[in-house]
Amino acid sequence: MTAGGFSAPSPLPRSSNMSSHAPGPAGAVPPSPPLCPASRTAARTALALLTVAATAAAAWAFAGTLPDVSAWLRWPLVGLFAVLFGWIALSFWTATLGFVSVLLRPTPAVIPALPEDFDPLDLPPTAVLVPVYNEDPTRVCAGVRAMLDSLRAVCPEKGGAARRFDFFLLSDSTNPDVWLAEEQAWADLTDALPEGERVFYRHRPENTARKAGNVADFVERWGDHYEFMVTLDADSLMAGPTLVEMTRRIAADPSCGILQAPPSPVGRTSVLARWQQFAARLYSPVFLRGFSLWAGTDGNYWGHNAILRVEPFRACCDLPVLPGQAPLGGEILSHDFIEAALMRRAGWGVRLAEDLGGSYEECPTTLLDWAKRDQRWCQGNLQHGRVLWEARRRVRQGSGGLAAVSKLHLAMGVMGYCASPLWMAFLILTLTAAAVGGEQWAAGAVEGGAGFDPAVVGLGLFGLCMGMLILPKLYALFAAARSGQLDEFGGVLRATLGVVCETLLSALVAPIMMLFHSRFVLTTLAGRVVKWTAQSRGEQAVTWSDAVRAHWPAAAIGLLAGLAAGLAAPQSLLWLTPVALGLILAGPTAVLLASRDAGLCARRWGLWLTPEELDPPHVLRRHAELLATPPTAPDAASSVSADDGPLFGRVLRDPAFFALHSELLAATDADRPLPADARDRIEKAVVQGGPEGWARLTPADRRAVLGDRRTLAELHARTRMNVTAA
Repeated sequence: MTAGGFSAPSPLPRSSNMSSHAPGPAGAVPPSPPLCPASRTAARTALALLTVAATAAAAWAFAGTLPDVSAWLRWPLVGLFAVLFGWIALSFWTATLGFVSVLLRPTPAVIPALPEDFDPLDLPPTAVLVPVYNEDPTRVCAGVRAMLDSLRAVCPEKGGAARRFDFFLLSDSTNPDVWLAEEQAWADLTDALPEGERVFYRHRPENTARKAGNVADFVERWGDHYEFMVTLDADSLMAGPTLVEMTRRIAADPSCGILQAPPSPVGRTSVLARWQQFAARLYSPVFLRGFSLWAGTDGNYWGHNAILRVEPFRACCDLPVLPGQAPLGGEILSHDFIEAALMRRAGWGVRLAEDLGGSYEECPTTLLDWAKRDQRWCQGNLQHGRVLWEARRRVRQGSGGLAAVSKLHLAMGVMGYCASPLWMAFLILTLTAAAVGGEQWAAGAVEGGAGFDPAVVGLGLFGLCMGMLILPKLYALFAAARSGQLDEFGGVLRATLGVVCETLLSALVAPIMMLFHSRFVLTTLAGRVVKWTAQSRGEQAVTWSDAVRAHWPAAAIGLLAGLAAGLAAPQSLLWLTPVALGLILAGPTAVLLASRDAGLCARRWGLWLTPEELDPPHVLRRHAELLATPPTAPDAASSVSADDGPLFGRVLRDPAFFALHSELLAATDADRPLPADARDRIEKAVVQGGPEGWARLTPADRRAVLGDRRTLAELHARTRMNVTAA
């Protein structure tokens, strides 16, 4: 018992009570390296041939329309067109392969039904990691409790499956009041759990290597106790049967190192969020099936909602530090693709469980939040180009390289952001060529060309590109109708209307994101480093003034581009009008997409409905119930301001809260004594400030005090004396 009668659960797994959970020895080499069956080879061959053939034909047709007067622009234009068209073609043919497979073998992603003879005791003990960084602790702990409740409901007659999964809240939070709120929320959570269910908490004094370092720290400290670990994000939710089935599958496949469950975005109500939730839920089956066909055991890892084999991860996935300085050098930000490539290089399989439902996450609710998230991802993905270069150099030196498909995944990650500046360059060069070509381009009979009317060819290529972007959506609509799933999206008419509206919004948003991504790529290449900040998880409206301030450059660029095209090259308006219109309307679009009221109105009309909205699974219902329940200690768990420090003051006044924090510091090896001069400076500031002198401390000083048991104890004793005297 701690001071004040508060009983603090053990914060860490200890060898004394974990020895029975330790797995048998596991090496860094899989017992049977996965092979590439003929069906996967055929899928890869078909994908490559179709993509190359379509790209070559389209590039040839495009080249034949360019006027000779623009010969100095011909090859850059053709090259850019080929790269961009090839990017579209790769996605289109992947969806086409998936569509054919879905028609032949319709197995929609669902929360799995476990065998009747399943016994939770047969499951190996598995760790579930929830890394957090300045998140809302109440929301995170509600998610953990909802997942435990869902696990408990698996085979309840046999005791449920919750006792086979140990949850770990792995905190990298730098805000001192968020840190304290995490401890309080964790203590409240563990007090509410049945006996035998365990949630552990650890705060890392230094957030070295960000999330990758957070997970690596767990693996080094406590990985020996578990054969498998599930990695989540702070906003992740997974149904109990899905967690159980993932564990069963990876345990049954000794060659599998990573099994990724595709997450579906849920739980948000803004227009942007509901549009993304609908699109991801309806369209992803055909894309994921196609990806799974050609990737097979050479799949990818998305950093969360996946289960990993711990020992191979420890042995194979130590991330390299790239040569040079950030942003392209130093620590790798987007660690997930690299970890999958390293796991694959060691011979372990990386699979996508595209048939599993019950895997969820949250998505951004405004354009600016979307852009901020993408800016972090952009820097990390551009580092993948450096990784590819270093891998090539290692091969030349005789060291082991990466698998070919792993290189493709990394290149696709780079292209996901570089496509935007390439598209922008293509539009600029197209406008320039049209202006320079003038009458020759408009006339069509170009010497040395293919003899086609450029207007007809341009219209055909534009229609082809649009068709390749839209047809996969129709694939998904037809596949859902054929399997009887459209009722889960509101019926045929509402689902079809949802696809139409989603397509129109996508057309408006694409040019805006092109500008954002182009700026991110260029500033990253220029040396700008992205700061690691907490993600925005709430739903906030965007005011008109905020929208104008954020998007007036896009509107100005759209107006200037439209005017330039109309005056200098009217024949290019076919290509440029959709782009210019999207940029001009960037401000109103941002306001609309962030509107929660408009999103709820769309829901009342039956627009962008998803199966999770119409019939929420147990884990989502439970999560919503927990969030709707007022916290038991509002002063402790709901106030996380870094300015007024209410929780910091409470840890100095409340013996029970002080004891909880002190025990956690000791148990997690997080005690970091302050230098004598810093301790004296802080104590002097507190003494001079009177009874509330602690409020004068900066957030950095508060964090330092919270990490030093001795200084905290002295301030706690002094504060208690002041309280008693008062």
